[in-house]
Amino acid sequence: MIGTTVGSVLADYTGYRGQEHWEWSALVLVGVAVAGWITSLAIAPLPGANLARRFPWDAPQQTWRDLKTLAHTPAMLRVAYGIMFFWSLGALANLNIDQFAFEAGGEKQTQVAPLLAALVIGVGVGSVLAGVWSAGRVELGILPLGATGLVFFPLLLFTVEGEFFKSNGDWTISYIAAGIWLFMLGCSAGLFDVPLAAYMQHNSPRDRRGSILAASNFMTFGGMLLASVAFDVMRLPTEPGTLDNLQTYYVNEPESLTRSTEIWRELEEAQIAGQPLAVEDLIHAHPEHEGLAREVFQEFVGPPLMTARQIFLGCGVLTIPVLIYIVCLIPQASIRFLAWLLTHTLYKVRVHQRCNLPEEGGALLVPNHVSWIDGLLLVAISPRPIRMIVSGDLVNSWWTRGIARIMGAIPIWRHSHKGVRSALETAREALNAGELVCFFPEGRITLSGHLQKFRRGTLEIVKGTSASVIPVYIDELWGSMFTFRGGRYFRKPSGAFFRPASIWFGSPLRDVKNIHQIKQAVQDLGADAVSGRKGRMLVLPRLMLRKCRKGLFRFKVADSSGAQATGGSLLMRTLILRRLLLREVLAPDEKYVGILLPPSVGAVVTNAAVTLAGRVSANLNYTVTNEVLNACIRKAGIRHVLTSKK
Repeated sequence: MIGTTVGSVLADYTGYRGQEHWEWSALVLVGVAVAGWITSLAIAPLPGANLARRFPWDAPQQTWRDLKTLAHTPAMLRVAYGIMFFWSLGALANLNIDQFAFEAGGEKQTQVAPLLAALVIGVGVGSVLAGVWSAGRVELGILPLGATGLVFFPLLLFTVEGEFFKSNGDWTISYIAAGIWLFMLGCSAGLFDVPLAAYMQHNSPRDRRGSILAASNFMTFGGMLLASVAFDVMRLPTEPGTLDNLQTYYVNEPESLTRSTEIWRELEEAQIAGQPLAVEDLIHAHPEHEGLAREVFQEFVGPPLMTARQIFLGCGVLTIPVLIYIVCLIPQASIRFLAWLLTHTLYKVRVHQRCNLPEEGGALLVPNHVSWIDGLLLVAISPRPIRMIVSGDLVNSWWTRGIARIMGAIPIWRHSHKGVRSALETAREALNAGELVCFFPEGRITLSGHLQKFRRGTLEIVKGTSASVIPVYIDELWGSMFTFRGGRYFRKPSGAFFRPASIWFGSPLRDVKNIHQIKQAVQDLGADAVSGRKGRMLVLPRLMLRKCRKGLFRFKVADSSGAQATGGSLLMRTLILRRLLLREVLAPDEKYVGILLPPSVGAVVTNAAVTLAGRVSANLNYTVTNEVLNACIRKAGIRHVLTSKK
């Protein structure tokens, strides 16, 4: 972005063909080279991977050998094509932005720089998002999202019409819209490129990685070269314009009409003399009429085969088959990423002890069943594909059957003994093949939020296999939109969305003897989840302050005497009483305070004020005798007892 901006500024500052203030161009270019050389000195030296290898003097033959090495792995070849497509499209967009701005009234290179900066910043933001959303793994499921943006935002750029600049040089709404769409196009490009590059670097064979990356780079720069040639072809002029067109256009502007006619005559004379025609020369000859000179030159040579807007339209249309191919090629990864995006948008998902999930080999996941989206959460956060054992009643339509087939789900038909046996055999085969299988041993969603009875069929799945059993506990999800809390699904009060959800993975169990052993492991994991949750819970005073502040005018407490208080009233009374207690009653070293009040609004205010004052409150019972009460006060070290008379 800095290079693009500095280059645009230099282009304007150094004037015609860079001849004015040329020393600044030299200073910048040499300075960048020196800075790069100094920075390179800090690179740590590494030993050669193959010291016996000679320098490849036969560069063309070596390139051909590298390409054959890349083609030997079809998955790598497809990824290389994807990277080549990305950079080719990026080169085409980069070349097109200049014409895009000039066709909309731009006159200086510095007016193009913000659009280029928006594109480059977008690529950076999209790349960072791809890294964050990948969650430490190579996530090809992001590709469809990036490809969708590469289709959608060039089409939006095609819809941007009108002048980009007002007469005083200010930006118009069209210019701002173009910057926004270019930024989003850059974000989409980052989301598209980073997973491909990560996949190639992570999954290419270590002994052939250099050759594969070299071949991929050769394809990439070859694609960029073809994109440049294609851009020149698309910008070739069609049939030349006529002077009548200009005169018609400027019929109401006498001064512009006269000036444009003069410029037209100059171009005709240069053409007759056989001199090369260049818009830069024409602008240099008429610096005070730069915009007019561009328009006359464009009319003289003829309109281009495709305008800048049409080129963006072509980029979007060309990406449509790429998007379709990606979705058809990796449908499971696409669905998994969409599941991740959906669940992490609706919930604050935390994953604990993910290290207990094996990186390879078969394993059976046995989670508790709290909501309708438990399986979706597990699929979203697992770095490996999970084959879910689902009820056959959930896959009774064409689209659910299609999704189940793509995700490798195993439907189980409980009303058919043969269907149950077939599902168990399929699950065993998946475990023996080293896949992850998930089965909810409770058999249905909990109606109370607690663990239900585990079905013995769980043991039948791992019978005859060497797979381990991974206990899983899904915590903090009870009460959300998709649970049965309140005696109904889907209809919940506020707070059903955007709530935390924790997923805990327990240590693998091997040689499981009975179903009680699995249930006990899940229960113990639930206890760990509750203990872990306490560390994030707000202390009671802070929670009270937050709730009252959010509901200043909402009814909070009332008692049998008719007294009541809203959140704001309760908070105000508490803070006033706290100040009075600290100033008039409580000593600095006084820790315990007794409270002798009946259950009431006043008692709530008093307890809250004492707690916010940093003291420990002891609520004393009216029904005990004075002797017992006095004994309790002495034993607790209470100096003050707050009553309704105090």
